[in-house]
Amino acid sequence: MVLQPKFQGKSTHIADDKARIALPSRFRDVVHAAGENAVVVVPPLDESLTGYTVAEFDALSERLSSLAEESQEASELHEYVVGESVTCGLDKQGRFLIPQEMREEVGIVPGSSVTLVGVTTKFRIWNTEVYEARRKGLRADIKAGRFRDLIVRARL
Repeated sequence: MVLQPKFQGKSTHIADDKARIALPSRFRDVVHAAGENAVVVVPPLDESLTGYTVAEFDALSERLSSLAEESQEASELHEYVVGESVTCGLDKQGRFLIPQEMREEVGIVPGSSVTLVGVTTKFRIWNTEVYEARRKGLRADIKAGRFRDLIVRARL
């Protein structure tokens, strides 16, 4: 059985003067293993953006389409996610450009620090300051035992 590469790890970069973001080489490996040279970026559902391979986004779109038949709320979410998503090609240096309006919603502008976090089948795109504040809160919650049951169930 051949294991497919997954998005994992964290990488911080500076958005260049055109606000292009460098996709880490290990993330590019995942994209290229899927036979692709682009990522699909989903509009913000929180304080970050989410990136997928085209194939993973297609699977997400199908799941959302199935859910959309169940309720108006699911239909609206499907329309927002699929309708506002954008396919971003990778240049020769592995950089991609997210549309300005989408970037600015999460505080990413030219020269800003951007943290990309791999989450298996997707990666999150954060303004680094926002990510670090969230991470600090999460670490405090872990230390306080908030995730104790999940940690045991996952056998971490």
